[in-house]
Amino acid sequence: MKNSSKIQYVLSILTFVALVVFVVLNTPNSTLRYDLYKDYTGYIFSGFLWTIFISLVVFCLSFIFGGIMFLGSMSRIPYIRYLIKHLTTFMFGSPMLVVVIVFYFFIGTAFGISDKLFLGVLSLTLYFSIDEQQFLVCDIFGFTKFQMYYYIIFPQIIRIMLPPLSANLATVIKSSSLLYLMCLF
Repeated sequence: MKNSSKIQYVLSILTFVALVVFVVLNTPNSTLRYDLYKDYTGYIFSGFLWTIFISLVVFCLSFIFGGIMFLGSMSRIPYIRYLIKHLTTFMFGSPMLVVVIVFYFFIGTAFGISDKLFLGVLSLTLYFSIDEQQFLVCDIFGFTKFQMYYYIIFPQIIRIMLPPLSANLATVIKSSSLLYLMCLF
């Protein structure tokens, strides 16, 4: 990145921060008092730690499950391919909030599972493991199946998938707040 681009990048961040500060300080009739939050810092910190914990668990499990689904999508058994195709279609076509609600209120109840943490992690894992890029990366290189596994999937998939995975982790962190709905019931 050139120096002028770096300067412009920093200036754009500072402009955004200045805008946020300006809006917060100049909101008319604002009754927002930050001193009231000091009694709840323990709860806020605990929530922060739980968010990081759940997000990292979901991130790791979704990466593993996504790899299994990728391998299953290339299966010679049509039933497995179709099952993964239907699951993928359902997940891509559903908002995440709907998936969390369905897992907690319907799937969990049907299977007699009441552990909110387990159902929340499971719902987010399934939702985030199904990433279209995982199904397309290896086809882009045009390798045979052996070459694909040997040269792409195992040694290089981490390097290729780091940008989408980091974006995925950020989305998981932001989306883990939806699990709070389970705590309300």
